[in-house]
Amino acid sequence: MPEPLTPDATGQPILSTARVEDVFAATEEVRAADFPNVPAQLLADVLAAERDNLDNRTAAARAVGRVVDGYLISAPMPTFGSTGEPAQEGDSA
Repeated sequence: MPEPLTPDATGQPILSTARVEDVFAATEEVRAADFPNVPAQLLADVLAAERDNLDNRTAAARAVGRVVDGYLISAPMPTFGSTGEPAQEGDSA
């Protein structure tokens, strides 16, 4: 039987450490199989931003936006889908 959610100081449920690790492992498995061109560190950073803001969806969205913006600014080459093929000049998004 799954471990129950435990409330934080405000009474809001939070994920246990075991469940957080399960989420990381499951999403990494999907990333590796279906989206190998997405860096594992990007996924880890997005999940950490979500985990660190479980009690505030607005803050979580902003944190994820900062992670993605940082990645896009520093990304070596644009890619799309899970093929790893670079976007061609003249392609529209």
